[in-house]
Amino acid sequence: MERSIRYIRDNFFAARTFTDIDDLNAQADAWVAGASSQRPCPEDTKLTVQETFEQEKSSLMELPATRFSLKFFPKKAEFSQ
Repeated sequence: MERSIRYIRDNFFAARTFTDIDDLNAQADAWVAGASSQRPCPEDTKLTVQETFEQEKSSLMELPATRFSLKFFPKKAEFSQ
């Protein structure tokens, strides 16, 4: 998991700018569908990440029907000290 986070941090977030969360999500969707999915799969470099996902998709569980709520925390500067 840590490598996935590092990959996203170093290859998606590095030097990226966005205007709001919708812009960031749109950029992330495009990146996931494009460059990120076409890289070699770490476990089998003969396949791309997208090809591996297509092979494994039928084994994945469905997402829950109801969405879970996200809690938002104040920015660091807003915490009282």
